[in-house]
Amino acid sequence: MRNEEGNAESVSASAKTAAQAVRETQAALTSEELEYLATLDSTYFGFLRLNKSENVKKKALVIKAIKVLERVLVTRLQKAENTKETEDKQIDTLSEKISEIQTEDGTQKESPPIQPTKDDKTEVVQADTVTMEVQCQIYLKLGHINLLLEDYPKALSSYQLYFRLNENHWKNSAFLYGLGIVYFHFNEFHCLYIDCN
Repeated sequence: MRNEEGNAESVSASAKTAAQAVRETQAALTSEELEYLATLDSTYFGFLRLNKSENVKKKALVIKAIKVLERVLVTRLQKAENTKETEDKQIDTLSEKISEIQTEDGTQKESPPIQPTKDDKTEVVQADTVTMEVQCQIYLKLGHINLLLEDYPKALSSYQLYFRLNENHWKNSAFLYGLGIVYFHFNEFHCLYIDCN
């Protein structure tokens, strides 16, 4: 019973962050579609056959969701690169200005180093944590959806990214189940065996 509650909480957290990311791109997904997509995870594998003719609309919705989520990831990565480039330019500009400031005898003026305040550091850490959490949930959702589409290489890639980014991946049973199915598909279940010798 406790495990089911944990899964429900992780699914609802996943749904909230994925829905927030979808809203950021102003995608054309309705709230009903978002609610349906939020419920999909690897536990539907084998029960929900998206390649069958009766599930054509669901498959179209899932493919649309993949495009939206991938667009969200690309947008976030581009923003991160632009921010890093801007910070690098600012540092270079400050370094040049500091090197230009010299006294009459040719030595540099001593100025107190500029230290970021505790509040600045806290804001940066909180923003990075939220961004990382959203990315983790997007990779997880992409893994689940690609698994349901039986696109195993993309599912494996998404699950591996989630695995690397989320240190508490072992607490998510839907992730472990989906990753196990993908490993089984590729006959890579030898990693599940422990050599006791």
